[in-house]
Amino acid sequence: MDHLTTVSLDFLQGARNYRLLFGAPHASEAPKWRHGATASTARFLPGSLFGLELWERNAYGTVAWHIYALRALWPAEPLTVVPCVHPGAEILLHASGKRQARLALAWFDYQRTRTDDLTTLPAHVFQAADLHIRAGRQAPMARRQRPPYGRSQRARR
Repeated sequence: MDHLTTVSLDFLQGARNYRLLFGAPHASEAPKWRHGATASTARFLPGSLFGLELWERNAYGTVAWHIYALRALWPAEPLTVVPCVHPGAEILLHASGKRQARLALAWFDYQRTRTDDLTTLPAHVFQAADLHIRAGRQAPMARRQRPPYGRSQRARR
């Protein structure tokens, strides 16, 4: 099947971690050891949603940290080139850097409390979270319920 989207996953202790955050691959290969690193691939059917974390560091700390929510595409659809994803995918959410990556991971964790499978969320939910994260704000989550009365009414009781 040549219409599958292939994701290359890689892990090197303390230096690199390219991993899936969510999504169910149609096919995957068992991890292989290569030059001290673990490498594997995952293949997704067109229309499948999946999350990808790309993290790298050197002797001085984190040099690159990207979080993606992606949709695998059909061959005729326009796509965006994403590192480790061949041929590419539609980007629904992209967080770059330490602050944005942490906000995105917190948003994923929150969504997991609401639904077991993040792939069931509609694309616009990821896109709305992307806008909030890129603006440096916490993505929309459940708001605390405020009491129906104000501060002055609370003091009178």
